[in-house]
Amino acid sequence: MTVSDPEAIILERNLTITVTDDEAPELPTIVINEIRTDDVGVDDDEYVELYSAEADFDLTDIWLIVLGDFGVADTSGNVERAYSLNGSSATGNYFVIGSDNMLLATPDYPAGTNIFENGDSLTFLLVSGFTGAAGVDLDVDNDGTLDSTPWVSLLDAVSLVEPGDAPGTVGFGYAESLGFTNVLSANGFVPAYVFRNPNGTGDLIAGPFGDDVTPAIDSPGAENSGGGIDPPGPVNLELVGFTMDGSSGSLTVTGLGADIYVVESSTDLGQADAWAPLGNPASEVDNPDGSVSFNFVDPEAVGETKIFYRVAEAP
Repeated sequence: MTVSDPEAIILERNLTITVTDDEAPELPTIVINEIRTDDVGVDDDEYVELYSAEADFDLTDIWLIVLGDFGVADTSGNVERAYSLNGSSATGNYFVIGSDNMLLATPDYPAGTNIFENGDSLTFLLVSGFTGAAGVDLDVDNDGTLDSTPWVSLLDAVSLVEPGDAPGTVGFGYAESLGFTNVLSANGFVPAYVFRNPNGTGDLIAGPFGDDVTPAIDSPGAENSGGGIDPPGPVNLELVGFTMDGSSGSLTVTGLGADIYVVESSTDLGQADAWAPLGNPASEVDNPDGSVSFNFVDPEAVGETKIFYRVAEAP
């Protein structure tokens, strides 16, 4: 800048000007593209994958926040994890926050071990300008609505929601109330794996846990492919009674029809421990009201902390 003084009345001076740039940096267009919170064994492959159509995106002032309940009833909305990605940037179109011991890929941001809680509702938030901290309760009255949102911008969110009615032992999913997606159970269990289909632009949907029947389709650090879990179709069977005393149990159902049925068991609803018929076949008793009771003895139940039973068509 040049200043002229035709009258020569401006004396020579030194001037120091301080300029403060308080304009917020432009945020990249990023989405949560894939999440794994549970896998077979010791959960080495837990991760969150971020995606942007703009390669080599910068993560200055970006945070990944995880809300849960710390495994305690009536404590939904607690900040279980708060990962600052400040100083990080993607190489290409993907950025993976994952377990130190990941086998599926090498994480761009190693986040420790056993990084996500299993079996409870979790909400994942991708935000900028986070001013909260891990351990802070954002839903103090546990009504399913966040009382505070300590961030400047919310880029993306998704909740993995356990079946049942919150609050109580079941936690809330908050993403839907924030304008994003709650992914519900398709198999009676909290979704352990969700992904966008099509990659980067589609809705977040539940994918397979991964077992001998339905292999996992995880692709951390690469393009998503494959299909989600089909929700269960309508059935005629209805459970109207269940009792268990030691190793002896009874399941009472209606709507059997003419098919042949057996009692099956699993310790985790068929995720790692596949449903299998009991070693001792159950006896059937026709009740006056038209229902049928399956009475059984299951020695495997002794010593188990949790075991599930179902009536299914005989293989």
